[in-house]
Amino acid sequence: MDIKKADKDDIIASEEWLTLQVEMHMEKLMEEQGVSHAELARRLGVSKNSVDNMFSGQNMTLRKISKVFMALDSSMQVFVIPHGFETTVGQIVKVTPKRKKNKYVKDRC
Repeated sequence: MDIKKADKDDIIASEEWLTLQVEMHMEKLMEEQGVSHAELARRLGVSKNSVDNMFSGQNMTLRKISKVFMALDSSMQVFVIPHGFETTVGQIVKVTPKRKKNKYVKDRC
């Protein structure tokens, strides 16, 4: 895909979706471990305001994401999924449109 010709709304939606997914995983781990933004800031050696900003989507870099997961005794894995595919728990499946009423069939890869 030529990103210069891509629809700007699609690009923004893709960026926002990825950011939201990462934030949701971080928040889930924090909740499971009883870690507040203040505690995470302490573990990272940054201000609580820095953590709050990161969770509002500001300045979220791969390095910061990696440090957050390390502070939560976890790691993040990245899967690159071609368009037309999606993931399920531990699997990558291909989504193929059916002929009736926009239903989809998932084929295991």
